[in-house]
Amino acid sequence: MELCAHSRFRLEKKEDGPELTNDYLFLLMTNNSLLCDIGPVIEHISDQDWKKRFLLKLDELKEMAFEAELVFRGSSAKALGAFFTDYASLLMSIYQYQIMLNCLKEDCRSFLHSLEEAATTVGEKEQRAVLHEAEDKLLNSYDELSFHVAARIKGQCGSSWLS
Repeated sequence: MELCAHSRFRLEKKEDGPELTNDYLFLLMTNNSLLCDIGPVIEHISDQDWKKRFLLKLDELKEMAFEAELVFRGSSAKALGAFFTDYASLLMSIYQYQIMLNCLKEDCRSFLHSLEEAATTVGEKEQRAVLHEAEDKLLNSYDELSFHVAARIKGQCGSSWLS
């Protein structure tokens, strides 16, 4: 949750053109002890070993979402499960967008296209919309989870100091 909170400004910022700092966002979102071992995958997009590690970590996040709904009850469980699922979806969207960015850069080099021409050729705008949707979905899950966590703490403490 902390990474989401610290990266909120970056997640809310939407570019009108290609998100050329996509790799930086991936590094921000994998900068913790659970995800740090997959951070370098963004620099090794075509390496199958890195890809396998990445996909296994996404499966682990999805398992955590499932387990959260088994261990906890009610709307808090659903909020936690949705957060893990949406986090995994965002990481996959960032990864897929980086693949497209690499193709865009190659198109610029190989065919001497402008950034705008290459973006049109590789479908950058559509892929960016998918990325932005994943960012928004994670932020919504984060807000929902934060609400449930605060409500639960407030209920356990019996005070209104969190209001």
